[in-house]
Amino acid sequence: MTGATPSPARNPAFDVAKGMAMIAVVVSHVMRGAQGDGVIGDGSAFRLIDTLLYLVHVQLFLVISGYLAFPRANQPIAQRNRQISLGYSYFLWSVLSLSAMIAVGQPLPESSIGASFAALFYAPIQHYWFLPVIMIGYGLLYVLRTPLTLGLTIAVCLVFREVMGFSYYAVDYYVTFYLVGALLRAQPITMARPSTLTAICTAIFLGGAFVCQAAGLVPPTVPMTIPVSLAACYAVYRGAVALVRLPRVANLLALAGRQSLPIYLAHVFFAAGSRDAIVAAIGTDYPVLILTVSFVAGLAGPLVLVAIARRLKIERLVGFEPWFR
Repeated sequence: MTGATPSPARNPAFDVAKGMAMIAVVVSHVMRGAQGDGVIGDGSAFRLIDTLLYLVHVQLFLVISGYLAFPRANQPIAQRNRQISLGYSYFLWSVLSLSAMIAVGQPLPESSIGASFAALFYAPIQHYWFLPVIMIGYGLLYVLRTPLTLGLTIAVCLVFREVMGFSYYAVDYYVTFYLVGALLRAQPITMARPSTLTAICTAIFLGGAFVCQAAGLVPPTVPMTIPVSLAACYAVYRGAVALVRLPRVANLLALAGRQSLPIYLAHVFFAAGSRDAIVAAIGTDYPVLILTVSFVAGLAGPLVLVAIARRLKIERLVGFEPWFR
């Protein structure tokens, strides 16, 4: 993913694009949660929107993360700092989530409470699998230092499931996007006509979503949906570049992008909690109200937590900020 400025860390489009990706994550989880509770149905409109979101949201974030991580991830100190910080956030919020599941009587992922907590070391729950994927991708960048090694590893990821016959939490699928981002940083690509490529990628994204929905190819599917997702990532990124020219909109999206980790960690607590409270109070007859409140809570709740954590100076303790810089 090419930036408009020489320094990708200062490219405002990255924060805007990350914000768009995190908002899409919240929307997708709100929709699936509402569908699971019977608030909305699972008709063709739901499946198409669901496919569109799941083709691009996490994938875009991973591409940007890989792009920004290279080549800093080659440094041992950077590896230590990043792995410790991400690992801490993963275990803290996984324990909190599992504890909440126990408190409300949800089915446990394992046969007992003790086994469920122990399994967090090798079997992520809910959406927290995302953090181990970043940890694995970042770790790979310690040894993958050239476009050739990155390209070869991407090729291995593409055929891993077909050759080995299994996939561990779709790591092969998701790490592919992280490494693609690193490859684009290691071997920059200059687009002569970005507007033309944007139009092509948008058409591939939208057309591919219809085909994927019809064929039942919902990500993570290797390697069939990867070209569609990569096209989607570029199209959305170019949209972010355009939105930078609208400061008010860009600033709001960039805020979500800069706080993407807290939003990802905590949004389900607020979205699901508010939905359950409304359903318990008035039932499922007001889907628009339930979806709206759940989305707003899922996005605003983590931002309120960030403000409280900053005031109390506990951002690191709650996993919102890295332990090391």
